[in-house]
Amino acid sequence: MEQNKNLQNLNQQTQTASQVPKVENPSDICEIVREIPLDLIDPPKEQVRAFVDEEELNQLTESIRLYGQREPIKLKKIGERYEIVDGYMRYLALQKAGKLFAKAIIRNYTPEEEAIEKVHSNIARVTQDPIGEANYYFLKIQQWSVTPDELAERLKLPASRVRSRLELLGYPKDVLDAIKKNELSLAAAKWLAKVPNPEVRKMLIHWAVESGITAEQAKRWYEEYKDYSPVAPPPKQEEFEQKAVEIEEYMLEPCKFCGQKVKREDWAYGAGHKECVEQAIQAFKVALELELQKKAEEEKKKEQEKQGGIT
Repeated sequence: MEQNKNLQNLNQQTQTASQVPKVENPSDICEIVREIPLDLIDPPKEQVRAFVDEEELNQLTESIRLYGQREPIKLKKIGERYEIVDGYMRYLALQKAGKLFAKAIIRNYTPEEEAIEKVHSNIARVTQDPIGEANYYFLKIQQWSVTPDELAERLKLPASRVRSRLELLGYPKDVLDAIKKNELSLAAAKWLAKVPNPEVRKMLIHWAVESGITAEQAKRWYEEYKDYSPVAPPPKQEEFEQKAVEIEEYMLEPCKFCGQKVKREDWAYGAGHKECVEQAIQAFKVALELELQKKAEEEKKKEQEKQGGIT
């Protein structure tokens, strides 16, 4: 019973996740949900989401088998057939569940309205496809002859999002493959993609997948290997693993007082070894006390001179 309840919640969450603010279209005031035969529906020719999460598809299929389709697919009519604008995953789940009809809303989209619908429905999903999104933006830039910032304005998106997605298209294939498999976060991939030596980068990606990695760690690895020649032989496995452990164990910056490497647990006050920092603070206190003592003696001397002589 609990499993059925979870599946029902999943169905509602998965299918409502693709909802976006309605496109400014008079026909949206009163939309009619129709039942359209699946054999008259075609997949979208231009997709923001290029891959299908099989686990998510299986869960949605089982939910539809148990509770039916809760959210309609959004379609546009082309001749006697229909093309999906939003709801491709639901379409696949309906097919897999053995259904013959899909609940659907049919709209007359302008090219810009269709692009907005697709992009924002992808952003609303829990599992996104950043590379597919990047390819879609690149396609629209070519089709509409616009700059990335102009595209962002037309799609009602932050320009930073469009630019950061387009940057993915310049990443090496091994980094893109790791992103597709959801093995690297975009924040970590940004730094590993900059490592110039392909063999070193391959080793770093493998290490990251096996051990997990944060953006901060990826940045430290990049700083360590950024000057490694692209054509140089990679370091030996033992040397690499030792260096990887050091990168994890030690801060990237040396101690500002002794100039030596600092273990992460010994790093203090953003400056260096805790012991070095405490010694520096103590030295500063002593110097300050001596300075105050000197000033006090000078003031005393001046006061005595005012009173007629030095004792």
